[in-house]
Amino acid sequence: MANARGKRHTISVGWGIQVAKVCQIHFTNKGTLFVTFPYHEDASGVAARVKVVPGKTQYPLIDEVARTTSHKIKYSHPLDGAAHFSGDGKIFTEIWAEAAPALRGEVGHIFTLHLRGPDRFAEVSGNRELDDPSFHIFEFQSNEAPTCRLVGRFMPIPSQVNIDEPGKSVVPARFSDGTLVDLMVLAPPAGNPLDGHAVFLQCIPEDPLTRETDFHLSFQGGFGYGLADPSVESSMLVLNYPATDIDGFESMDYVPEVNL
Repeated sequence: MANARGKRHTISVGWGIQVAKVCQIHFTNKGTLFVTFPYHEDASGVAARVKVVPGKTQYPLIDEVARTTSHKIKYSHPLDGAAHFSGDGKIFTEIWAEAAPALRGEVGHIFTLHLRGPDRFAEVSGNRELDDPSFHIFEFQSNEAPTCRLVGRFMPIPSQVNIDEPGKSVVPARFSDGTLVDLMVLAPPAGNPLDGHAVFLQCIPEDPLTRETDFHLSFQGGFGYGLADPSVESSMLVLNYPATDIDGFESMDYVPEVNL
């Protein structure tokens, strides 16, 4: 059974007799939170910092802060809040959040991941992976590959939740509207700079964002101050695979110089 504590957590989705890995969540020794996407099929992506204008419910990708990539890159959220997209030796780090929160105190909603076509992601190879204490699974009672939204909240661990109990990685939670849900608890190792906090991950079935492709991954994070207030201009980071509507966007892929 999965444990709540760990340096690395593998998140998967199951339906019918299939289980697919969809992302990983890492906690570094320096107090950085990584969300990585190593499992989906190869596809070009587009990363951007996006302004959210007051009164608007949709957002465009703004040319000046959007870049394409041929790599599977990661979201990096350091302890000080300087969130960005990165990929060691793969991309130039050019997309930074404007005002993401530092990882301390009552942070709340920290990222959202929309998934369509988990059958296009890497399948679990067998019981060895399923029995790994760092392996977590959201199961759907369906024979069809689901479309879903993963919502991550980074918050202090309540005193009544014992995350050191073996196999204790899911806790019930009640929202302010009275809704009762199960949340997956993903906590750093003891002694980590982020110890005392955890990512509380919720999986929500949803209709597809787009029907143009059988596979779609869309990540949003690096939320700026006031994002939840429709009267305030804010911003966030966005990562989409596959890339669409990217005419004229520059690539941020790292190409090493060769001296001839």
